[in-house]
Amino acid sequence: MPRYDTTLAQKKCVEFCRSPFPRTRTEIAKHLKDNVPGFYPKAQPSKFIHLMEKDVIKPLEAQGLLVSYGPADACWEKVTSLIAQSAKRRGTKMPRGLSKAYQSHFLYLQDPTHLPIVHGLCTPSKEMNVDLVALLNRFPKPEEYTWRMLNLLICARTDKARNALRIHLYRLPLDYDAADLLDSVLDYGCEFKTCRFPFQPDFEEAKRFLDSLAGQGGD
Repeated sequence: MPRYDTTLAQKKCVEFCRSPFPRTRTEIAKHLKDNVPGFYPKAQPSKFIHLMEKDVIKPLEAQGLLVSYGPADACWEKVTSLIAQSAKRRGTKMPRGLSKAYQSHFLYLQDPTHLPIVHGLCTPSKEMNVDLVALLNRFPKPEEYTWRMLNLLICARTDKARNALRIHLYRLPLDYDAADLLDSVLDYGCEFKTCRFPFQPDFEEAKRFLDSLAGQGGD
């Protein structure tokens, strides 16, 4: 058994991976070493990365909280470009032999308030996740972001509702790229057709949430 609090390590990992720039395993290892008591205090990251993957990263992937990227993924070039941008900003070198990188699921870019994390949700396509995490980091997160985003996706399960939300979306003062990516969020609503939730979707709230992302209030 690990000698550190794995729940705390997983929480810190999700928080760290909310960045618009995908995180490497070495970056995650260094962050956890600095922020989780007892996390391999006397070892270099290269010595415990595989243990960290097993005890921290893999459980988060299984729960849908973390999305992984690798060279076989269509978005890998975009991912490595973002990592290179991050390294340049920090004045460091692009890591060599990079084979994996991680970001939080776009639905968990803010801690839910008074609400347990919802596990077992559909995992977005990797290209969609890397785009949406980058996009949504540009917007302030309104209160109850996770549930409000979830409500938006549930509302967008039908063609009729998606079209109505699109009409509302393109009336908002957003640049084309931002509106286009938020449009792709609505497409992701199709993945929620078979999911059951203990509440009714609120269409007016979905529109207010889009308003809030566009800086038009809505809270």
